[in-house]
Amino acid sequence: MSPSAVVVVNHNTRELLRACLASLPSGVPAVVVDNASTDGSAEMVRASFPHAVLLADGTNPGYGAAANRGVRACAAEHVLVLNSDTRLEPGALEALGAHLDRHPRAAVAGPALLNPDGSPQASCFPFPGTLGWLLENDPVAPLAVRIPGLRGRLLCASPPRRAAAVPWVLGAALAVRRSAFEEVGGFDEAYFMYFEEVDLCRRLASAGW
Repeated sequence: MSPSAVVVVNHNTRELLRACLASLPSGVPAVVVDNASTDGSAEMVRASFPHAVLLADGTNPGYGAAANRGVRACAAEHVLVLNSDTRLEPGALEALGAHLDRHPRAAVAGPALLNPDGSPQASCFPFPGTLGWLLENDPVAPLAVRIPGLRGRLLCASPPRRAAAVPWVLGAALAVRRSAFEEVGGFDEAYFMYFEEVDLCRRLASAGW
């Protein structure tokens, strides 16, 4: 299996970051990009996770720019970009890497996202402006999910239970193929926060991934 690494972007979430890093498999390369935290996050990483690469220069360039910096700082072909408020289940990183290995034209793989009680979160969505997006965001959406045969087509109402091609996946946990990521220039750093993963997936799709 191709080697994997983890990049975590952090801003003032010290204890969440601690739990996130503690959930990573032993020996997996980890990069923490700290965006000008003032809560002792950087000090905690240095003290508790000395094996992690810490990038903390006192600036906050935004999520996408920080994630790009983290990806550049590691050498793995598959990089899981994680929010600091996530925790990995055992085997999750290996499963994502194996999926990318099996599907060489897949640029991104997103895992199932679960709440603490094990219930599913919405993790994949249609592109804005498409018919699927209109159905899921229109005021009739609560009625649409009650129609037999339609509910299963609405990604927000029925996240896939097994691997499936979807338009875009939530950036909370986004495994990227380095070659594809670099081909399109990574995240667009003009987005300071939010929507950067939508834009990334759209550009990857337009590039044939």
